[in-house]
Formats: sequence, C-alpha cells, structure tokens
Amino acid sequence: MCLGIYIHVPFCVSRCSCCHFVTHRWSPRLAERYADAVRSEISMAAGHVDRKRTVDSIYFGGGTPSLLRTGLVSRTLAAIGRWFDIADGCEVSIEANPETITREKAESYLRLGINRVSVGVQSFVEDELRGVGRRHSAGQAKECISVLRRAGFLNINLDLMLGLPGQTRRRWKHTVETAMRIAPSHVSVYMLDIDDPKARLHREVRSGQCVLPDDDLIADLYAESIEWLSGAGLLQYEISNFADPGRECRHNLKYWTCRPVLGFGVSSHSFDGAARIANVSSLQDYLRSVEAGRSPEETRTHLDARQALEETLFLGLRLNRGVDLNELKARDGKGILAEFESVLDEMSRRGLVENVGRTVRLTGRGRLLANEVFSSLLR
Repeated sequence: MCLGIYIHVPFCVSRCSCCHFVTHRWSPRLAERYADAVRSEISMAAGHVDRKRTVDSIYFGGGTPSLLRTGLVSRTLAAIGRWFDIADGCEVSIEANPETITREKAESYLRLGINRVSVGVQSFVEDELRGVGRRHSAGQAKECISVLRRAGFLNINLDLMLGLPGQTRRRWKHTVETAMRIAPSHVSVYMLDIDDPKARLHREVRSGQCVLPDDDLIADLYAESIEWLSGAGLLQYEISNFADPGRECRHNLKYWTCRPVLGFGVSSHSFDGAARIANVSSLQDYLRSVEAGRSPEETRTHLDARQALEETLFLGLRLNRGVDLNELKARDGKGILAEFESVLDEMSRRGLVENVGRTVRLTGRGRLLANEVFSSLLR
C-alpha cells in the first residue's frame, strides 16, 4: 500500500477572518528555521517506518506554502527522496494563494517535480474577497491561473467557498461560471465554517456585524453547483470535490479511504493504518522539540476494531462511489458491522443513503445533510 506524505507550512502574510487553521505570521527567517526542522523530523521519522513503502503522493498544505522560497521546497523534496522511495508519476501538490505566484516560481515548481497546484481563489467577486480579508483580487486569481498554464501546469485546482458574507445566487453563479470558463482540471467547493470561536468572522457574525446567506439558499446553490460543474465535465467524486475523470486528488483520496499518510510539521496528522498521530499545534513547541532531537508528537490514538470500522464508513461515505459493505464484512471479525447496518437502514428510510447492490452511498439529500448522517454513525 503506497504512502502519502503531507507537509504543513503554517505561514501567512495575514490571517483571513474565516480561518481556523494553525497559521503563523510570515517571516522569511523563521520559515528557513522551520524548513530545517521539518527536514530533521522527516529524517527522525524515517527510522520508525517501513521505508520500503513507495510514496505516490506528496502534499504541501497550509497556511500558504507558496510563500516559501523554491529552494526550501526543493530541499524538503530532496529530504523525502533521501529517506523514501518516490514512485514514478508521484502526485506532488502545493497550495498557493494567487498573489504569491510568479512566472519564475511556477517554472521552478515544474522543474522540482510539482505537478499539481491548488489555488485558493475562494471567489471571483471583489466584495466577497475583501469581506473575509483575502489579499488577492479576482483579476490576480485569473492571472495566477494563466501564469501556471503558460508555465506548463496541466493539473490545477480552484478552491471556491460557498456561504461567504454578502453572497447571493447571482454572485455565486458568477464565481462558478468564471471558474468554468477558466476550465481547471479540478474544483473544490467548501462550505464556510465559522464554528471555531478563534475565527474573527465567528465573532462578527455573533455580534451582528456580519450577515451570512441563509442555510436554504446555501443548500440550493450547492445543488445547482453540482449541475453546473457536471455540465462543464467536472464530475463530483466527493462531497466538496469535482474533477475531470482521472484528475481526482490522489492525496486526499487517501484520507477518505483510510490509507496511510505521514504528516510532518506543526499540527500535522498521520495515520499508519493502526493509529492516528497528531503533532503539537504550537510552532515554538514544535521547533524546540525537533531541534532538541525529540519527536513533536503530541497524541497517538490506536483505533480498536469498532473505531476503524466507524472511520471507514463515515469517511468513505464522503465519496460519491460510497462504501462496499462486502469489503467491510470481510474485515469485520467481531460482528460489529450489523450495528452500523441498522443505523444505515434508518438513514435509508429517511432518504439520506441508498443501497446499490452491497454498496451504500449518500443520496443527493444526504450530501446536504452529511453531518447528520456521520454523527449517527459515531458512538
């Protein structure tokens, strides 16, 4: 079973009002120190994992990984190659903000072997971008994608966000239609999440400073987006993700199918097939640990048979193809599956899941109420 490798780059020039990720104010000097620490963590971890496993996906996420000098990205990829066997055709992705991409950087990425760029567009409406503190304009987003195309990138993802302050049907349709004219190979449509009290937008909404679109409108726009994107040849394969056939994100598919992924960097997460491991979420604690030669691991949770089955179900149900119950039954040595099947039967009666042979999957209505389905499966 091939490995995925995730590298967390926590730096941003400024923090968007809706952000709830672990980020830190951009500092070139601190970034150099951090990149050295990540390479040290990779070498430390290599002694504890099966290095014969081939790596077929590498993902630089953030934060804003595209802020890094290409030399730091190059040295990180070299460290992975020193300790792991990288497959021919490995998917190497980097997240980028539009204002950070230049022709020179795009060309350097290709030379380094990066073959997929995920661009944080969020919206093609200027007011919506300003409303959540994005630093780029709609024009910069379009120019970024042109630069990547001229450099030779064939696999480009656009991140779009549904539910932004001030968003209307007309504005959202403009964003999706603009994305379709650009014709990327992949589009991610994420719902705005303001549940985290640390996000400034959470406080602005609670205080009445900011008004979000209502849930019914968001549900309608999500359903329409599936039709619009499908009409442009981008087929939905996961609740939030649409792709040209064969351009699905290989790395993210590992999370939804419970495949092993090694995470490096502050707040990164790993799964080795039996346990979920989380690194410390404080940047200074991460640096102190690694620079002292200690693992930055904060928690390690070993999954029992029920937890493993639970995760396989609720993560697998995110995929349009659903979950093969025969496959689960073959792995279920303790008869646990029957308990979940009774829950799924109830969800089926409510029209939230459907069975196609021995495959269970969310219905269109079930995707709109996915969190309700998932919570019913959790103990």
